Amino acid sequence: VEAIVTSLKDAFPNWTKKYLKRHEVLALLVCLFCFTLGLPNIFEGGIYYFTLLDYYSASISLMYLAFFEVVAVVWCYGATRLSRNIKEMTGKLPSLYFKYCWMYVSPLLIMVIAMASWLDYEEPTYNNGEYEFPPWA
Repeated sequence: VEAIVTSLKDAFPNWTKKYLKRHEVLALLVCLFCFTLGLPNIFEGGIYYFTLLDYYSASISLMYLAFFEVVAVVWCYGATRLSRNIKEMTGKLPSLYFKYCWMYVSPLLIMVIAMASWLDYEEPTYNNGEYEFPPWA
């Protein structure tokens, strides 16, 4: 919640200062929004909704996020700059092994895992295949 609140305050500083005078009000609004999004889980079909949400948001999208985060940090921001930032924080430069892993091994492994999950893709089911979701789901 704090990460979302901080992001909102950074993205819309004037709006949050003008309409939401206190940090706690924005935190309450974020919590209420998340609570509202979670309400379908408590109804009779909640487990089906949860299964779909878990299946698609926890695997496929995380691969995209991890890959583009590595690319953005290491290739756009720069591994050398990142190493200097780490030296500022810890007092030591990271070894060449870490630089190599950041630049080549991590993106490659993420792509291999993503491709393997795409090749091994199966439609989501519930209760060990007892219920198959319709194609529109």
